[in-house]
Amino acid sequence: MACGSYIESDLGRIKVVLSSGRPTGASRYTGQRIFESDTGRELMYDGVDWVIMSEPSQSWTPASYSNLTIGNATVAGYSHRSDGHCDFGLKITFGSTTSVGAGTPTYLTLPYEMHATNPVWDQFSVQLNDVSAGQVFGGIGGFYSSTTLALYAQFISGSASILQHRAAAAPFTWAAGDIIDVGGRYRMATR
Repeated sequence: MACGSYIESDLGRIKVVLSSGRPTGASRYTGQRIFESDTGRELMYDGVDWVIMSEPSQSWTPASYSNLTIGNATVAGYSHRSDGHCDFGLKITFGSTTSVGAGTPTYLTLPYEMHATNPVWDQFSVQLNDVSAGQVFGGIGGFYSSTTLALYAQFISGSASILQHRAAAAPFTWAAGDIIDVGGRYRMATR
């Protein structure tokens, strides 16, 4: 079946098109679903615009970092958009020229802008791995802004759990081979 033709009929079915051939004007309707054979995206028209219902995972690395010099670190990440949400994961393996500043949290940019109604302090999984000592520390990532995630280490002090800015010596002194793993899901500003 050639791209641009219908699967069975257009009533409640998914139309296969190229991304350049999305229905426009009167040929589209609310609830209409299409599959773009050239991008692998499934989309649905919501009466205003096309919403990505699912797309293949994309490689991703943050556009910028704060309080973290990447140097020769190995950075590998992914993002996956579906139904107006973004799932993401990131692994930073420190190299010999990777360094962490002191005092303020480490910030990194998100793959896509967060929706304004997301709670600012939605929490995401963070693991801080001190490879040389064989220790793994838990942490959280919290939205600092609609485009930025802040990383924190979590400590137990007596009977209290304390969040601390992840810094040069927190939760340990960072060295080559150490790892930061971050992952989460959030609602995007644009679908």
